Amino acid sequence: GIDPVIFIEQDPIKNQTAFLHQFLKKHPDVDGVLVENDMMAMELVQIAREKGINIPEELSVIGYDGLQTYATFTPRLSTIRQPVELMGRSLVDLVIKRMKGIQVTPSVHPVEYLNGETTKS
Repeated sequence: GIDPVIFIEQDPIKNQTAFLHQFLKKHPDVDGVLVENDMMAMELVQIAREKGINIPEELSVIGYDGLQTYATFTPRLSTIRQPVELMGRSLVDLVIKRMKGIQVTPSVHPVEYLNGETTKS
């Protein structure tokens, strides 16, 4: 099997570009990355391409947000979409119930994988 790599910096990352450059330098053999958000994933794709790394043939990248704001980004980003609207509605419902003294239980919402062009098929 393949040993996973966890590359973390205290949040908020002070210099995201430097962090991503450092990641690629420290882990040149990594062939797939799940990035904490879509903006950072898109920057990783851009930096990797500038370094001559072929996306997705040599490096697959998956973001986490699923925001459609970046639909024009090329290549189209593979991402995990969170049901943000549903999460917001659930949160408001939980807060209202708590304010009324009603006991609440946490809600779990499913995420959805959106296949883009930054991962192998």
